Amino acid sequence: MAGENKTGEKNAVKRVSGADPVPAGRSGPALEPSPFLSLDERVWVFLIIASTAAVLLMTVYCLSHGITIIFMHLFYFPIILLAYRYQYRGFLIATLLALAYVWLVYFFEGGAFDVVIGAWLRFFVFAGVAAVVAYLSEHLSSDKRALEASEKKYRTLFENMLEGFAYCRMIYTETGEPADWVYLDVNAAFGKLTCLANIKGKRVLEAIPDIRQLNPELFDIYVRVAATGKPEAFEVDFKPLKQWLKVSVFSPEKGYFVAVFEDITGRKQAEAVQKEHEKQITEHDRFIQQILETIPNPIFYKDKDGLYTGSNTAFERYIGVSKKNLIGKSVFDIAPKDLADIYYAQDKILLDAAGSQVYEAAVKYADGSLHDVTFNKATLTDTGGTIQGLVGIISDITDRKNVEHALQKSEQQFRGVAERSSDIILLTDITGKSLYVSPSVKRILGYDPEEIVGEMPHSFIHPDDIRLLVETVPRVLEDHTTGEILLRMRKKDGEYAIVEFSATPVIENSKVTGLQVIGRDITERKHAEHELMDTNRRLADIIGFLPDPTMVIDAQGRVTAWNRAMEKLTGIPAGSILGKGDYAYAAWFYGKARPVLIDLVLHNDRDTITRLYPQHRRYDHTVMAEAEMQRPDGTRVDFWLTATPLFDHAGAIVGAIESLHDVTRQKAVARALQESKHYL
Repeated sequence: MAGENKTGEKNAVKRVSGADPVPAGRSGPALEPSPFLSLDERVWVFLIIASTAAVLLMTVYCLSHGITIIFMHLFYFPIILLAYRYQYRGFLIATLLALAYVWLVYFFEGGAFDVVIGAWLRFFVFAGVAAVVAYLSEHLSSDKRALEASEKKYRTLFENMLEGFAYCRMIYTETGEPADWVYLDVNAAFGKLTCLANIKGKRVLEAIPDIRQLNPELFDIYVRVAATGKPEAFEVDFKPLKQWLKVSVFSPEKGYFVAVFEDITGRKQAEAVQKEHEKQITEHDRFIQQILETIPNPIFYKDKDGLYTGSNTAFERYIGVSKKNLIGKSVFDIAPKDLADIYYAQDKILLDAAGSQVYEAAVKYADGSLHDVTFNKATLTDTGGTIQGLVGIISDITDRKNVEHALQKSEQQFRGVAERSSDIILLTDITGKSLYVSPSVKRILGYDPEEIVGEMPHSFIHPDDIRLLVETVPRVLEDHTTGEILLRMRKKDGEYAIVEFSATPVIENSKVTGLQVIGRDITERKHAEHELMDTNRRLADIIGFLPDPTMVIDAQGRVTAWNRAMEKLTGIPAGSILGKGDYAYAAWFYGKARPVLIDLVLHNDRDTITRLYPQHRRYDHTVMAEAEMQRPDGTRVDFWLTATPLFDHAGAIVGAIESLHDVTRQKAVARALQESKHYL
């Protein structure tokens, strides 16, 4: 390690010359020619001419003095030099030189037969030697050129490859312990990736002194590969350069290693971001699922083929099918065929057209009973807008239907003993002046019939609705048809009632003489319709179309969610309550800051729950209770409260959610029904 590079260790490390990083006995990336073979052309010419001249002069001298034994061997020097340097041309020149030898022998020794034969034999020996040397030289040059071309090609590849390349030799202490390594050769990409300039010939501890402290595993791997020769590949967080590298290392021979690496920092950063994003999505999905689990209404999900992909606990409880057994099933697997046909047809309409859907139908509960419900459904789409499935919420309206049916029966009984009709019956002349008004006008509008007779209808109609009257009446009179119109009628107390009128022309002697008008007070129905529309709209906006005012607090009791229904109910905008604690939200409910059901559920304060909400019900962690509260306008409101804690993935409570269901109307209708039965 860098910290261990003390004086003693330095003395124990074998010295390596920085000027010659290539180990003895090994060549570098290119084959270097020997000094003799790489002589300059002028030197070659000088050597050949000088040796040729010297040999010829020596031959003349020897022959002129009768010496015939030694001088002939001197011809090999220029012949070999010519054939080696110039190959084919050198062979021709060497042949001429051999002919010169024959001529000199013939000139000085005369034409003796044995002398001439010996000279020609030597000629062929000289020519043969020249031919062999020329042939070998030609092939040696060809191999050299091929080797140089190959080395040039691989050197180009080496210098231009995108991955970093480092050829290194391990340095060991005198005891054989690995202490360092020296960079024998690196490519350009190595410098770009590591920002280490002029690293060739340097030791790693010179360039990166703390590498053995920051990345000891890297040092261990290089030592192991250089010693065993077994290649390895790995990814490493290279701390000295703050980079992630993908490294492949192998050993060309013992004590040496080659490392090829690429920078994968960007990929690692992208993977980290992706993991964090996936974690956030998982946490968000888990949080949403927890909230859905606290909703008392059954909720379900289906894919684009109409198969169930999930549900909340309320759906399991009501329908009697567990989530495990529900997934992958269709409506035909969990409902009677007559009901399944309805569900399937409605699903197909929604999935074909996209958007949202509301309809009433019957549902068979787990106990076998049939209940009237309202389905609120909407399509689920991906980021590209492609439909992936649907989500639905079921609202049980059985009690409401039963109350409505009972009320209708009571009204029928009441009409039998009351006046002729509960509707307003009105007769007018052709101008619209009232000629007759039934006594029911007193009940509906508060006027005595005498106050209406003789008056024009404009006096009692909301100014904005007069246009509807002006447009409808002439058409009814002209077409002799029945016309229907909805008008807001001013009551005697100044309030307005919504009345549905049906007008039919009165014809006498084929002439229209007036109108017969029947008016029915539908104020309550319209209010109910508007409330239902508001509820449906909230269901679309609040976590799977949640219809009730809802609030969420964290583990410290601070408000983290305050939906639009709660804003409307309390008159407190979300912006002014979010983040507040210390029971600030209780002031609207009870006129002072005090724990409410959501706080008691958060802290599992069973005693206080029993004391403050004696009529409460408990389902596992969920607590339901009734409470009466006062609106900002002073009216009293009855609520059915549902509160439950929220858990994280470890089971720890991280907050709580409470929804308020207004049951004022139901209680009022129930009381009215009781009173009606009492009178009857």
